[in-house]
Amino acid sequence: MNIKNIAHTVAHTIQISQKAGQQTDYIFIIDFSHQHKPADGCLLVHYDAAQKTANIKSFDQQYKDIDDPLNQLEHASYLECDEDLDQRDELVIAIQAALTETSSKA
Repeated sequence: MNIKNIAHTVAHTIQISQKAGQQTDYIFIIDFSHQHKPADGCLLVHYDAAQKTANIKSFDQQYKDIDDPLNQLEHASYLECDEDLDQRDELVIAIQAALTETSSKA
């Protein structure tokens, strides 16, 4: 998926959860690969149901190699970004912008 589609998917799903009063935390897993080669880095977007907020954590290894308590949460979706890992910051900015945009429409 490209950056724009990932940001939209994450923000739209979180907006639906907020409106529906979702009571369970979950995460989006976003791995990076470019030209079919996995990168050593990923993002986890954590939806905190109690706070109705999303937080983004960045890691310098692939999702399968992460040892983090967030892994115990329900997985909303596994997304693969078709961009190089050097676009990770751009993706974080796009997700934050999409979240801000959807929250202003609520």
